[in-house]
Amino acid sequence: MSTKLSKLTCFVIFLAAIFAVSMPETANANWSITRLGFDYFDVTPTAVNDTGQIAGYAFNDSDKSRHAFITGPSGVGLTDLGTLGGTESYASGINNAGQVTGAFRTADEEWHAFITGPNGVGMTDLGNLGGYAVVPNAINNSGQVVGVVETGQGSVGFTTGANGKGVTYFGTSIYAEDINDSGQVAGTFLTPESWSRAFITGPNGVGMTDLGTLGGLTSFANALNDSGQVIGQSNTLSGRIHGFVTGPNGEGMTDLSDLNIFNQGELIGITNSADIVGANFIYSQGVVNDLSLLPAVVAAGWTYINAIDVSNNGQIVGFGVMDEQFETFLLSPIPEPKVYAMLVAGLGLIGFMGCRKKLPCNLRHTGD
Repeated sequence: MSTKLSKLTCFVIFLAAIFAVSMPETANANWSITRLGFDYFDVTPTAVNDTGQIAGYAFNDSDKSRHAFITGPSGVGLTDLGTLGGTESYASGINNAGQVTGAFRTADEEWHAFITGPNGVGMTDLGNLGGYAVVPNAINNSGQVVGVVETGQGSVGFTTGANGKGVTYFGTSIYAEDINDSGQVAGTFLTPESWSRAFITGPNGVGMTDLGTLGGLTSFANALNDSGQVIGQSNTLSGRIHGFVTGPNGEGMTDLSDLNIFNQGELIGITNSADIVGANFIYSQGVVNDLSLLPAVVAAGWTYINAIDVSNNGQIVGFGVMDEQFETFLLSPIPEPKVYAMLVAGLGLIGFMGCRKKLPCNLRHTGD
C-alpha cells in the first residue's frame, strides 16, 4: 500500500469523525423492558445496580417466611441468601459488585443488619448496632451501609465503614436514607422544634448541612447521586408539597413544581446524569414522561407501571400489570445516538492522529 493511500485513509477517518459529531441529539432516550417472570407479591424487588442485578425478598412457600435474594445481571436467575439461622430476611440495597445489605430476624426475634460479599456470596452479621432493630437503607460501592437503628430512646441514623466494618452514629431522630460513592449521606433530621429537615453530609458521613426548605417549615430527603445532588420533598410557603433537587454537594434547592409531588414516596431516585425517577414518571432535561406511556412499555403490553428503584446509570426495577397479573420488570435506557457519535468521533480522532504520526516527515504538513 502506498503512503498516499494511507494518508487518504486517515483523512476519511477524520471526516467520519466530523460527521459523527454532527449527528443530531435525540430529545429522550429509547428504552427496553424485560419481563422478569416474577409475581410481584411472591418476589418483591427493592434495589438494582448498574449491571441489572436485583435484590429484594421472596416468600418461601415451605414456611411462608420471606428471604432476601439476589439475581444475576439483567435480572436473570434468583439466589436465596438465607437468614443466618433466623426465621426471615430481606434485602434493601445492592452495589455494583453485587454486595447486598439488608436485615434478618434472629432466633431471639431481634433484627440485625447484614452485608454479603460480591454477588451475594456469604452473609456477615453486622449485629443490632446497639438497638432492638436495624433498618439498613442503602450501600455504596465501597460497602458502606447507611440506615437507622431503633432504640428505646428513638431512631438513630448510622453509617458503617467500608465492607460494613465499624459504625458511626449521627444521633437521635436522624434518618439516613442514602449514600453515594464518596460516603456523602442524605436523609432527614428533626429540629429542636420537631420540624423535619433534609440534610447532606460531607464525605464519609462527616458534618451535616441542613438543606433548608422551599419556603415552608419541613423538608425530606429521599436520595442522592455521586455528585451530591439530593432529591426530596418540601413544603412551600403556601403549605403545598413540592419535589426538589439540589445542585452538587447539596448546594441550592430547585423547586420541581411541575412534577405534581403529593407525598414523600413519590420520588424514587436520581441517576448520575441527574435524571429523576418517581413512582410512575421520569424527569429528564426538563421533560416529564409517564413510565406507563413509554413506547417500549406500551408496545410490550405493560400497564400501571410502578418504579421501585433506579441504578446510577438509569436502569429501573419495578412492577406493573402484564396479562392481568402484577409482575416485575427491568426497564433499561438505550443510549442516545449522540453518545455513540461522541464515541465514534473520539475513535476517529485517535485513529487520525495515530495515522499522522506514522506518515513520513516529508509528507506531513509543514506550512507553505
